Amino acid sequence: MTTTWGLTYPAQLIAEKIKSAQANIPEGFGTPEMGPITTGLGEIYQYILDVKPGYEDHYSPMELRTIQDWVVKRQLAGIPVVVEVNTWGGYLKQYEVAINPERLKSFNITLLEVYNAVAGNNSLAGGAYIEKQNLTYFIRGDGMVKSLDEIGEIVVKTVDDKPILVRDLAEVHFGHANRFGAITANGEGEKVMGQIMMLKGANSKKVINAVKERVAEVQKSLPEGIFINPIIERSELIGKTTNTIVENLLLGCIIVIFVVILLLGNVRSGVKRCGRQDVPPDGSLVQLCHYRRHDLRAHVGACGFSPVFAPCQTKEKKHLKMDHGQGLCLLLSRDQTLLQL
Repeated sequence: MTTTWGLTYPAQLIAEKIKSAQANIPEGFGTPEMGPITTGLGEIYQYILDVKPGYEDHYSPMELRTIQDWVVKRQLAGIPVVVEVNTWGGYLKQYEVAINPERLKSFNITLLEVYNAVAGNNSLAGGAYIEKQNLTYFIRGDGMVKSLDEIGEIVVKTVDDKPILVRDLAEVHFGHANRFGAITANGEGEKVMGQIMMLKGANSKKVINAVKERVAEVQKSLPEGIFINPIIERSELIGKTTNTIVENLLLGCIIVIFVVILLLGNVRSGVKRCGRQDVPPDGSLVQLCHYRRHDLRAHVGACGFSPVFAPCQTKEKKHLKMDHGQGLCLLLSRDQTLLQL
């Protein structure tokens, strides 16, 4: 059984090593980061930030992406054992300063001077605190720019007592980062999608329930005309998998008990024999009871389910997937369709 300590302790050691290795990386070559503690089966919930009919022209893909990153994602990331919320689609909003080389040359200003002026005029500064009676007042200097006009008003250089502003040298406007793909849905054009990843070893059913509760709360804080439209969730997969296991266990128990009683000719001896762990599926059912009582994880192979699921394996062998660390992840009967992992 994987414990929380068993996950966090190695991650802490790796984080310490990464921090020490960061000092040996030359400046400008990037910063090493450790990925989330999750697996391929940690993808438990996907949703689209959709727009209601009549509001299609009110929100652009860039605005939807901004709402996803700064409103939806931040609230969903606070759910326990949710390690990451990924965003796909839309345009990542940026504030761009398009320099005019001819103006730079005419004012005898370098590109580095413009860069340093913009960076130096967009920061916060702390000023300690003042104690008065039983109250404490914290002092902070807020120098963050809040609009395109404020960026244009930044002073780059003073020539003959006349300030040279950013707007005199460049055009300030909204832009977006380079994209490597897009998301479309239902033939309605581009959409913005969110993907929730859970901690490795967590109870996916409990996490999904917590996600659904938080999504209902987030819906109330979204702008008018926008809603969260779930497209994939693991609860459906868990329900179908559980039903398949219960169905095959019950049918298998009845068949095995009937055959053993028929061969032995004694009901008591037949039931007792079927209760042994080496006789599936009755023994597997006993094993599951012990796993449930002691809060242990089990997978198909450990419980001896192979004979029980023989009908499923013959018809849908390529659709049967098992993970020995997480348990049964996909099990479909002959009349069910393949679900996306």
